Amino acid sequence: MNYRKLLLLMSILFCAYFIQAQNVTMNDSASVSGCNFVVYDNGGLNGDYGINRHDKLIITSTNTSAASVEISVLLNGDFDVHPSDTLYIYDGPNDVNSPLLAKLNNDIVSNISATSLVYTATVTNTTGALTIKFVSDASDTTVGTGFIINTTCAAPCQRVNLELDSMLSSHYPHQDADGFFYVDVCPWDTVHLVVKGVYPDNGHSYVQTDATTHFYWDMSMEELDGVGMNALDYYFETGRGYDISITATDSAGCENKMPVIFRVRTS
Repeated sequence: MNYRKLLLLMSILFCAYFIQAQNVTMNDSASVSGCNFVVYDNGGLNGDYGINRHDKLIITSTNTSAASVEISVLLNGDFDVHPSDTLYIYDGPNDVNSPLLAKLNNDIVSNISATSLVYTATVTNTTGALTIKFVSDASDTTVGTGFIINTTCAAPCQRVNLELDSMLSSHYPHQDADGFFYVDVCPWDTVHLVVKGVYPDNGHSYVQTDATTHFYWDMSMEELDGVGMNALDYYFETGRGYDISITATDSAGCENKMPVIFRVRTS
């Protein structure tokens, strides 16, 4: 391929990329329609977000066969929101009466080892829209570099909720005075943990069961996962603490994380 043809090909690919994915910088209140956006905080790609921000972006799909908006919040160095500030995601076209899907800042994502967090408009959300809201306080000493969110269009998700089974698990987290949840384990104890999925929309578009759901266990020192793997026997070595988080992804690729991250303390 000669040099001129190579330049032409690169130009075509470059243009195609920007036609497919448009950059959106959050600023006050706005709405966009489409399937491929890259969303930044008000500081853009390279700047920190500002103080006293109350930004909101409503995203709707333009694809009738994939009418739900799906967003991916990038982590691993691409997310930096001070604990005094918060990124909110709502399952609907507003932040007033739409269900809250997530609230995120550095404290909340600090124990998450995944590269991104994915949220999709649920099957009960007939608009298919998602609303992103970002709020920062008045302190200019606590701003961060912000966030990057990729959006696309997808089939609507049935909800996946997770809870630890208190009857079948050998240990159950208790809340301490510091507000965190703990499981205290004696030396040489093997902990039996059972998580169960709650599927409020089951059967609307497809069937959801624990047997067909992929469970991902982040045990702090080790990561374990598998389809139908909702029960786990685990030995924790003594002398330290282990932060445990659990994520479930159903057969349609819809996922959610158990809302409580708890710490196993070993004596």
